[in-house]
Amino acid sequence: MVYQSQMTFLYFDDFEKGKFFLEHVLQLKAVYTPEWAVVYQGAGSAYIGAVDAKRGSVESRVRGGFLVSLTVDDVMPHYERLHINPEIKELTSIKIFEDIGVKSFFFKGPEGYDFEIQQFTSKAHDFTQVHDEQQKWHAEILQAEKAFNEASTLNGAPGWASYFLEEGKMLSKSGRPFTGPKEIQQAIEPLFALHQLQFTWEPSYVEVSKDGSLGYTYGSYLRQYELQAGAKHEEKGMYMSIWKRDVDGKWRVAADVGN
Repeated sequence: MVYQSQMTFLYFDDFEKGKFFLEHVLQLKAVYTPEWAVVYQGAGSAYIGAVDAKRGSVESRVRGGFLVSLTVDDVMPHYERLHINPEIKELTSIKIFEDIGVKSFFFKGPEGYDFEIQQFTSKAHDFTQVHDEQQKWHAEILQAEKAFNEASTLNGAPGWASYFLEEGKMLSKSGRPFTGPKEIQQAIEPLFALHQLQFTWEPSYVEVSKDGSLGYTYGSYLRQYELQAGAKHEEKGMYMSIWKRDVDGKWRVAADVGN
């Protein structure tokens, strides 16, 4: 399962004041504005929502107990801007936390919500950059999988085989492995020779190694073709593909198997 975004919703009794604080004090960008809620983009696919407490989905009487933390590349300009703003309450000094590689300051917003502006001082501790890299690699593999499918649709067996590494393997139903694009192309040609073949697949999960050199996908496939008598035949199943970067850094299939 891959989550696409994260949202934190803050419930305000004074909805207009909450919106003003997020828009004009924290200077967040509104990306969704229904009548009784507003969603602001924090960073990337992380969002903060302001909700009218009188119309929200849950009852929210307790405001404390959690912290909204916003990461920046330099805390000082934000501190200089916010420390003179009358909307900011209980502003702390900038604190350095050497054990976690962070420096930050804290303050309270409307109705007692706690906020933090933080800056990573050590790349070794900046997990957000690791997450961004992982997301980028996920997207690269999904794009490679899409191109793999398109090449197979347009060019048949040669298109399919072109996405395998020189040492890449395709496992057959019998369990026999075919190795390398030439052998894989010969093995897959009978499938692509089927009359009116439509062969598509859709990944439902992707995972990438921490160093971005290896990944895998799995999902479902659909094959439809016509038999000699004109009747349509359909096959459905699951597949798994292991992806590895080639010498040029492009994602290629290291191993592929389907049931």
